[in-house]
Amino acid sequence: MDSCLIRIVYLLTLGVGGGYLLDPLPIDDTTDLSRSPEFIRHPQDAYITTKNKVVVLSCTARHATQVNFKCNEEWVRPKSVRNEIRFDPHTKTRYIDSEITVTRSQVEEYFDVYRCVCVAWSGPKTAVESDRAKIQIAHLKKHFVREPVHTSIEAGYPVQLQCLPPEGAPMPEVFWLHDGQPIDPSQDGNFIISPDGGLILNLARLNDAGNYTCGAKNIAARRTTEPAILTVYVNGGWSDYGAWTACDARCGRGIQKRFRACNNPEPLHGGLGCLGSPVQKGDCNVVCPGTTPHRHDLKFLFPLLVFFLLIGLTCPFPFTLMNISPHIVSVFSLL
Repeated sequence: MDSCLIRIVYLLTLGVGGGYLLDPLPIDDTTDLSRSPEFIRHPQDAYITTKNKVVVLSCTARHATQVNFKCNEEWVRPKSVRNEIRFDPHTKTRYIDSEITVTRSQVEEYFDVYRCVCVAWSGPKTAVESDRAKIQIAHLKKHFVREPVHTSIEAGYPVQLQCLPPEGAPMPEVFWLHDGQPIDPSQDGNFIISPDGGLILNLARLNDAGNYTCGAKNIAARRTTEPAILTVYVNGGWSDYGAWTACDARCGRGIQKRFRACNNPEPLHGGLGCLGSPVQKGDCNVVCPGTTPHRHDLKFLFPLLVFFLLIGLTCPFPFTLMNISPHIVSVFSLL
């Protein structure tokens, strides 16, 4: 045998009992009939689309003399199976590569559920089956199970927009658009797409406001919802009070005021205004000319009295009596 990789294509012929079996394949020193066949490549699940009308299923077995396909418990006709033998000169192992083509009409005949398996033999009683492969017609329904709705949220708080994609095969991938631009959570950690398809904003920011569209796609189609408006609002907050105004009375009792503004922060996008009044009022008194202040207006005299007493304790006695006694007497007379 040549040391290069040898490839030989064999056809299938009709077998006994209604099944389709391979013609006996050549047996040489690389064929070990004492070993059971082993699949090293199994057929994989596949989808048929409107663009791709067919799919090809393939498998590879070693230590086998025959390989065939069985789909929905029926053997595949010989003309539909392609078998190829190859030899690995390094390991002296023989492999059989087998494949079939499945059409859309075949799948539709079995109500969109079509399953196939490879079967390999190394003798009349040593049949081995591969993993089963499922072939489906890819589709994506038009209507979403749940669509996002208009939502308002205060800035700085988390919010979630709901979305459940339409039924489809294969299962559709959910994506989101913000004002028509794709959202990439890997680029902006403030966004998370939940396993069920919802969009989570960890903290709503002012620039997160806008139109949000949920989308779903697979190999069959791409669908999107109507945009939902996310409004991010800011509630107003009071600033500190300013200085008191002058007393509004020229003589006697009056009113003075101080003001604050609802700008810390200002309410935005429909946020609530500040609660309470922007004005605070207080009583005030203006001493009238030529009158003696009332007793309750003389609280300012106490510090003056203490000052005189301290002088009396620290200054020479004669000076104290001569200079501060009249002042102390006058202060007490006011009280």
